[in-house]
Amino acid sequence: MCFLVHYGLNDYFNGVAVENANDLYDVETYSGALRGSVQSLKEKYPDALIILMTPPFCCAFSNGMDRNSEVGGVLTEYVAAVEKVAKEQDVLCMNNYIGLGITEENSEVYLADGVHLNETGRFILGQQIVWVLQQQGQ
Repeated sequence: MCFLVHYGLNDYFNGVAVENANDLYDVETYSGALRGSVQSLKEKYPDALIILMTPPFCCAFSNGMDRNSEVGGVLTEYVAAVEKVAKEQDVLCMNNYIGLGITEENSEVYLADGVHLNETGRFILGQQIVWVLQQQGQ
């Protein structure tokens, strides 16, 4: 059994806090909700392969460099949070921000609207997922 967990860009767009240093499982934060999800999956499915996926590059909000609230971070902070949680929880991480190869210069090739993957972007994502699963012998 395999779970791909991808929180996407909504938390960034809505300026959700990346983490609460006083409560790492605070579900009102991006990292806290992600930790809780991983823990729940591990409890219910202890033998499952869990892969956390970072958000991809986007063109919105100055290519993800704007902060969308006083507590929210820039997009790369959410990407780093997924990597951190994956390492802490000993699960795999797919860095879609870097791994899909999407940049401001080529975003029209992969993104339908500057945010959502188009057919080509989804194909590349699918290839990445297959590659990761093959590396795990799945």
